[in-house]
Amino acid sequence: MADLAVILVTAAPEGVSNDMGAMVKVDGRESVLRAMEMFTNREGIAQTVLVIDNANAEQIKQKIGSHLVFMGIKLVSGGATWFEQLADAQKVLSTDAKHVLVHDAARPSVPYADLDAIIALAGKHPAVTLALPVRGAIVAASIVPGVGKPTSEKVAQWLSPTLYDRATFDAVVAAKKQPESVQLIEGSPLNVRCGSTETGIVNAMIKLLPKPKMKAPSSPFEEAQW
Repeated sequence: MADLAVILVTAAPEGVSNDMGAMVKVDGRESVLRAMEMFTNREGIAQTVLVIDNANAEQIKQKIGSHLVFMGIKLVSGGATWFEQLADAQKVLSTDAKHVLVHDAARPSVPYADLDAIIALAGKHPAVTLALPVRGAIVAASIVPGVGKPTSEKVAQWLSPTLYDRATFDAVVAAKKQPESVQLIEGSPLNVRCGSTETGIVNAMIKLLPKPKMKAPSSPFEEAQW
């Protein structure tokens, strides 16, 4: 597949405070750098876009700007919220992109097998996301501490990335909300979001990730470049 566009979003998703998680350092490097690396040189990706908040643009450019050119990633400055940044990325997406993979740049520890699994479903469902079942007793609550209501309803945590066909992605941007139904793939518990309190956990998770299979060099010259 060569019609897949990737959008890396630095804004926090719905329900998460704007904690600049994408810029939290994991083992000495910003989370967003590790997130970008997951998609660099991956077969089938025709375009990769990183969206940053205008308010933090200069700070982010100073820290990671040189990496963007090297990785071939297009930088877009725009809004401060998740759906605003999706709309900003939509403006620069290639018309050839038939599928759009949206990833939270504050999640740098997605196993490569999970990425392979979700990308393999392109064209088979309008929207697919990684999710992690919440096991054990569930309490419905708007705030903790506060009043909760025990429930037997089964729920799962929405992880990242999420894959859309182009029409569904455009509809999500227009409506500023996720589609009514999404195909779920069970993701890994290693897929933890960075934040001020989770940095230590993510550092540990990164070390547990299995290494991706490396493509063997096709010639001695190619091998010498490394």
